[in-house]
Order: sequence, then C-alpha cells, then structure tokens
Amino acid sequence: MTKKPNSCLSERSTTGSIVCFPQTDMKGGIHFYTTVFENSPLGMAIYDGTGQCVEANNALCTMIGGNREQVLAQNYNHVDSWKNSGLLALATKAAASRLSTRQKITLTSTFGREFTANVYFEPLSIDGGNYLLCTFDDLTEMQRLEDEREKLINELRETIDEVNTLKEVMSLCCFCKKIRDDEGYWEQLDVYIHKHKLADISHSICPACAQKHYPGVNGRFGKGRDSE
Repeated sequence: MTKKPNSCLSERSTTGSIVCFPQTDMKGGIHFYTTVFENSPLGMAIYDGTGQCVEANNALCTMIGGNREQVLAQNYNHVDSWKNSGLLALATKAAASRLSTRQKITLTSTFGREFTANVYFEPLSIDGGNYLLCTFDDLTEMQRLEDEREKLINELRETIDEVNTLKEVMSLCCFCKKIRDDEGYWEQLDVYIHKHKLADISHSICPACAQKHYPGVNGRFGKGRDSE
C-alpha cells in the first residue's frame, strides 16, 4: 500500500530557496522559525510594503538601543538615520527591484546609539503580500579595532619619519645655537626638540651660567665638564 504524502506548506524567496514543512507540523514549524528569529545573534526586522516594521528581534533592539515596541512603531520612510546613512535608498531599491542588496553603513540610530554594520535586504512574498527582511551584522567592535590599528600604524609612520629626521645632518648656528628646520626657518633648540617630539624639555641652569649670573651661589647646579 502506497503511503500518501503529507500536504506541505511552502514559500519561495527571491533567491529561489523553498521552505517547506508538513501542515500537520504547522505549529511546530512556526515555533521553530520564531525561535531562530528571536535568538539570532544578527539584528533582524521585517517591514511590510509601506515600510512599516511588523517584526523585530532582540538583537536588533539591543543594537539600535530601543525596545521592541519602539522599533515596531517605526516606518523606515520616516526615520532620519535611514535617510542620512543611505539605508533608505538601499531599502527602496530592494523593494522596487525585488532583488537582494547589501551595504556596509555607519549610522546613529533614532535612540542615539552609533554603530557600524553590514546590512542585508531580502525581499519576501508571503500570502500574496510583499515584505522586506532586513538583517544587521554588527561590525562596531571590529571597526573600532580597525580604527585603532590604523591609528597605531600612523603613529609608527610618524615615529619613523622623526627617526629619519634625526639621522639627517642638521644646521646649527655657531653663535646663537639655533637650528634650521626642514622649511628653512631657524628655531631655538628647545623649540625644535619639542616641535619634533624628540624629548620633553625642562629648564635649569648650567654651572658656567650659574657662576656668571649668580656668582654668590655655588654647588647647587651640578658640575660642568670644563670644571673637572
């Protein structure tokens, strides 16, 4: 006796994939996908054909700094951060073309949280209606580490340039002891050292100058090599 297959409920996405589960397992299937949606580490939201948010998961709420009720109250056509970041144009393009789109963006959400993310738009057709699945892959920490890396690289380059400058022959005035910089200007030695971050400068008095300017004070300013 041939076993009759169970009837099947299916939906096809714009990428051609088919999600199918037996109608007898409808409640279990809905629970499964709802659990995946709610517990996904990626921020996810679903928008209807008017741009109104109809569903959002916890990860997205955490990412943008709002609660679920606040996110569900949003229509992306009226969200300034979407307009300013180019996200609105991307969503509009995906909804009109019915094709998947992706873009890396940095924005400050309506709730004041700044973040960087890869954003994916996937058009869906469900029960005859057009929807847009929006997925946010948070790159904020990765971007912070990348920015720190670039900062360290730039600081290293500056240090190398300074070391190379020290290797060059510098012009020193034999009378006033000023140094000529790379642009041809003459500067006091302490100004030059401070400008090029070669060392921190503190002022004192050498023994020879102490004897010249303060002849009554002895032994408080160290020893000069010419006195040894």
